[in-house]
Amino acid sequence: MTRLEPGGSSAAMEASRQHRRGAGRITGGARGPAARGQRGASNNRPGPRRPDRVALCYGESPRNIPTGPEVTTVHLSLRLTLAATLVAATTLPVAAQQPTNTANASNAGSPGAGAASLTADLLTDIGQVEKKVMGLARAIPADKYGWRPGEGVRSVGEVLMHVAADNYLLPAALGHAADPATGIKGDDYKAAQAYERRQLDRDATIAELEKSFAHLKRSLSSTPAAGLGKQVSMFGQTFTVQQTWIMTATHLHEHLGQLIAYARSNGVAPPWGQGG
Repeated sequence: MTRLEPGGSSAAMEASRQHRRGAGRITGGARGPAARGQRGASNNRPGPRRPDRVALCYGESPRNIPTGPEVTTVHLSLRLTLAATLVAATTLPVAAQQPTNTANASNAGSPGAGAASLTADLLTDIGQVEKKVMGLARAIPADKYGWRPGEGVRSVGEVLMHVAADNYLLPAALGHAADPATGIKGDDYKAAQAYERRQLDRDATIAELEKSFAHLKRSLSSTPAAGLGKQVSMFGQTFTVQQTWIMTATHLHEHLGQLIAYARSNGVAPPWGQGG
């Protein structure tokens, strides 16, 4: 920029003003009617129109936003990025819902597929609980079968016999008759209580427990899928067959936890665990 001393010529001053106007066009844009006319003329030129405001892209006020081809490029780039993100957001969940297992895909539309899967899952779960309960029954010494954590609470042997009793009682309530030697019937709770109070030694208790699990799994396997929604009365309440089988599995888990606590209270670590 030309530096003017006081008293400079009018021509030099005019040149200085013209220079400042040029600088204004470079830094902030020209002002005045002529400049507005020029901008209007440029907006009327043929070709794609540049966006008037891109403040949303920058988070600034419109007056401080630069205008130029590079801004249009950034604006377009952001629009493309947002579009790609939306496409990904709408397509990925759909892909995630596609079955990855061909067996599940082929069974998805078949009648009773869900019920068959439920029964299979319950059988797997009950089989795992059986292995742990039987493992604890064999790991706890015979002289600890009479141990109880407090007065009026079931002993080790009584808990095992209670599990065996309900392995017969709950299927019996669904129409799967128990071994007549047990005396258990689906609507006779006193008979089930009498069965679990039998005074048996350790080996006899384990044998009864094994037979009860075999009966339970056999009864569940023979339950037709179409009958899972059927209602039954038990404990003064109404349940579906499906609810009863789920309750049977949760009942086993409840007493598995109890037996783990009993075993540890007597210095016996669960045999399936590593390092206690």
